[in-house]
Amino acid sequence: MLFQIYCKTKKHEQALAHYEQYIVYRDSIKNKENEKAAIRQQTKYEFEKQLIVKEQEEKEKQRQEAVAVERRNNLQYSLLAVGIFIIFALLFFAFRFNLPVWLVNLLVFIPFLFLFEFLLIWLDPHTDQLITALTGQKGGEPAIKLLINAIMAGVIFPVHKFFERVLKGRMIGKGRGEK
Repeated sequence: MLFQIYCKTKKHEQALAHYEQYIVYRDSIKNKENEKAAIRQQTKYEFEKQLIVKEQEEKEKQRQEAVAVERRNNLQYSLLAVGIFIIFALLFFAFRFNLPVWLVNLLVFIPFLFLFEFLLIWLDPHTDQLITALTGQKGGEPAIKLLINAIMAGVIFPVHKFFERVLKGRMIGKGRGEK
């Protein structure tokens, strides 16, 4: 305002001095506002950067956990498959012994039960994926799972009956009778 007053009173030197002072103050205020805005922007940038880094770390951690779970599951599936193979191998060698009929029935039934259960747990993630692809819903459908398990049991049943007939014939043998 002093600049305008001195301009109207024709005191140009004083008007110029006050105008220069006005420019200095105006620039100082704008610099402080710009500095505050720059600090706010820098803070926002740092915060967003931390969020992105945290999200990436979380995704990497989840990926590593998924890899560890998959590795553990594959190892357990392998051990279970080897165990079932050993049980079937022992079953084929058990026919050399004279065993009671109830034990023969049990020895023929148990390995196929283990095989069926193994197939259920091994195929469960794949059936979930299949159900999700067919229905579009995640979380599994019990009725569809039951149908898939029944189909699997229907496929295993004739195989079980065949091996049951073969193994019982070898284990019990003709003329040994029931004990």
